[in-house]
Amino acid sequence: MMYELYGLPGAGKSALVKDNPNLIRLSYKEKWKYGLMFIVRYPLVAVITVLIAITSLRYVFHKIRVCIFDRGGRYMKAKKRRGGIIDEGLYQNILSLFEHQVPHKILKLYVSLLPVPDTLLVIDEPISIIKARDATRLIKPRRALSVEGRGIWWKNMIANYATAMPMLKSKMGTRVIVTTSNEAKILI
Repeated sequence: MMYELYGLPGAGKSALVKDNPNLIRLSYKEKWKYGLMFIVRYPLVAVITVLIAITSLRYVFHKIRVCIFDRGGRYMKAKKRRGGIIDEGLYQNILSLFEHQVPHKILKLYVSLLPVPDTLLVIDEPISIIKARDATRLIKPRRALSVEGRGIWWKNMIANYATAMPMLKSKMGTRVIVTTSNEAKILI
């Protein structure tokens, strides 16, 4: 069974699975191998991801590496293994690829192209908890943002998350499970 974790930064996705033996990990070589396999199997997703990443000139290569080679690669490895847990899989691209609030039509198109895992675990915690957790770790691209910039980034992130949720439920139905990080421990 393939589980993919999805949620806002700081929701507890990585903490939930860090010691789980079923967590899909990739070596440097595997990122290239499985990332290229992803590009071959899902060329339209890869091309659209690159086109969206290009709109963020400062982080274009980082976004391509993370969104295609890391996340796409983990998806392909889990598919080959016929299961596993993917921390921040392809659906996480909905949140990290776009820097601005995305029009419904564009987000719907992107979601429609993504392959479907057996289960999408949406880790959903109160925004106050999520922001507090995220503030303690400030991932590299967010470190460069001013306080005002981080506020705008959060506003856009939350808006895209809210816009995507009905799409995910519509596309995957019962394959989408919305839960807290504590409740998710029981599921995986």
